Amino acid sequence: MFNWSLSNTLRGRYIGLDLTPEMISAAKTINKEKQTDIEFIVGDATDLKFEDEVFDQALFSFNGLMQIPERKNRIKALKEIKRVLTENGIFIFTTHDRENNENFKEFWEKEEKIWKEGKQDKRTYEYGDKILPSDNDDRDLFIHFPNREEIIECLEETGWKLIEDFYREDLFKENKEVKDFSTECRFWIVKK
Repeated sequence: MFNWSLSNTLRGRYIGLDLTPEMISAAKTINKEKQTDIEFIVGDATDLKFEDEVFDQALFSFNGLMQIPERKNRIKALKEIKRVLTENGIFIFTTHDRENNENFKEFWEKEEKIWKEGKQDKRTYEYGDKILPSDNDDRDLFIHFPNREEIIECLEETGWKLIEDFYREDLFKENKEVKDFSTECRFWIVKK
């Protein structure tokens, strides 16, 4: 799923960025079919190939920031995104919250015990990491499930100003199909 974009509304420039060439290829096909004017490029959020302060907004959807392994790398991405945004630029991203969903409370309690015993999945780096099997292919999906405090710490460390955070269900009315497809997530709106 394509999940990263930058825009500069003054220049009318929209760029979609993804680490996976196959996702960029698919996005370009859709772009052509829909006759939209979006540039799609392969890129790494931890090492953006753009000059400083060239975009007004950035969006990292579908919990994409949390698909970056290791906190130090998510910090790099937060710094890079901030670097390429203009003064007062807005960044919106989403995360799951391991402490909010009652359906997973027991899972995370067990997982915490596993980490304390050093018996965690060796493909993970820190408590909150999870490897999910992919529905579409044979590649597993890495995702980090933070709590709110962890994200606040990362934002403070990288100098972002928190404008608002909220759960999707608190603000949006969604149909059953959307709710069945995706579990609850927290939206974050921050400013440079």
